[in-house]
Amino acid sequence: MVAKPEDKAKSSGRLRRVSVDDLTIHRIRVGRNFGYRDADGGRITDEETLARIRSLAIPPAYADVLIAADPRAHLQAAGRDDAGRIQHRYHPDWEKVRERRKL
Repeated sequence: MVAKPEDKAKSSGRLRRVSVDDLTIHRIRVGRNFGYRDADGGRITDEETLARIRSLAIPPAYADVLIAADPRAHLQAAGRDDAGRIQHRYHPDWEKVRERRKL
């Protein structure tokens, strides 16, 4: 039996599979910018976490944005586009796994 690339990534401990329900950071509008709150409503101020969130390049038009607190989560963010469709942002390593799977 051949293991799927997703299973290899999961079993190696590099990435952790999560669902949208596991995304606990909320993006909120603060004036012309955005702020981020954790599951308890506390402000996210850690510069490393904020840099990771910014690197996801989540479009400002997305609504109801949720972001993974775990930097190793395969699913990093989800939000609704203007048409109401849920859009996802994945960890770069997960994208590599998916590309290898296509070959």
